[in-house]
Amino acid sequence: VDGSPIHLPVADLGGSADGPVVYLQAGLHGDELTGIDICRRALASLDPAQLRGTIACVPLANPPAYRSRSRGGRHEERGPIDANRIFPGSANGLLTERIAHLLFTEFVEHADLTLDLHSALDGCNIAPFVYVDPDDDETGTLKARESAARAFGTPYVYHKRRGQKLGTSDMSRSLRSQADQHGRASFSAERGESGRVTAAFVALGVRGGHNGLRHL
Repeated sequence: VDGSPIHLPVADLGGSADGPVVYLQAGLHGDELTGIDICRRALASLDPAQLRGTIACVPLANPPAYRSRSRGGRHEERGPIDANRIFPGSANGLLTERIAHLLFTEFVEHADLTLDLHSALDGCNIAPFVYVDPDDDETGTLKARESAARAFGTPYVYHKRRGQKLGTSDMSRSLRSQADQHGRASFSAERGESGRVTAAFVALGVRGGHNGLRHL
């Protein structure tokens, strides 16, 4: 917002043979740190020689929000903006809208499966679960989304109806909803607290990532 460049960290692992493209994302909300650590550890534990296909990972998807450890960037015009309510973003919009646009067009639209890692709202702790959202097959992605979500291996799977609000929040422009509208399979995994790495859930997340890759 002050004109400084924003750099997104990207890790790209190419396997030894052709296969699916998986996009792994965390840190879309700057106070959700557990997913960032899961990405770091999951990537470090993979051997490209044992992979078929490609893993693209943005472990810190919203650097301005991360700098203030807040859900959205605090100093943005009309902010803070919840990045997971504005997909597919806008190439000429506000900073958060431009970040969302880049994430969506450069990664989500090119992936066979997107996994977006999240944690609870500020002041909460949340049990590990995954979203199957939406829970219908209107665009033909349900089988891929549901099977991958179940393979991830959390204790709970939440099936969310198309158009259903999350509390009072309109989720029609979340990453999951917009990915489905564009015919791309995705699911989200939630676990742990805001503001710190919930270490007890990191190993479960790394194992879930491995489960999802084996499933594909």
